[in-house]
Amino acid sequence: MSAPEFCFITDTREKEGSRWELPQAKIAKLDVGDYSVEGYEPVMAIERKGFDDLFKCLGVDLRRFRKQMIALGKLRYKALMIESTANSISYGHPISKIKGAEAMTRLIHLCVTSSVPLVFCDRHGASMCASFLVEFWQSEQKADYHEGVVKAKREAKSAKEAKRTSPAGEGSRPRTNSKGGSRTTQKK
Repeated sequence: MSAPEFCFITDTREKEGSRWELPQAKIAKLDVGDYSVEGYEPVMAIERKGFDDLFKCLGVDLRRFRKQMIALGKLRYKALMIESTANSISYGHPISKIKGAEAMTRLIHLCVTSSVPLVFCDRHGASMCASFLVEFWQSEQKADYHEGVVKAKREAKSAKEAKRTSPAGEGSRPRTNSKGGSRTTQKK
């Protein structure tokens, strides 16, 4: 059995020039997040926020951002990657009405309430995003493999159980056990 093909996906709404250039990435519409892996969009995504965009999302676009975070939080593998440092955000944005401390409080609250890990990636966003997605994908491959093994064992056990409890038929005869009940055994 060959390994499934791996291909990054960048959302169509990521603006040219500001999006991370991931190796061998396809541009496609994602329902959740900005980056994912082809075929795994329903279970994994990464949301990217630049410094300016983050302050806008924590201010005038807070309602929309909250909805994005809730949707992202429903995925098995997810992260919010901020292209800045925590220190820079805590100092605030020069033209934002939201102070740095309030921005950090809102950001942490959103991540905690939506169960989305927060990652400050500063200028290393593309490589960190790629690393996270590869790690997510590998975890999902292991989960799929484990699920297949468990399913095969469950089916084998069910088949064995069905064979053992099949009704008396040709080749079987009822036999009484020590407690007076009957059980079916194979003729020898």
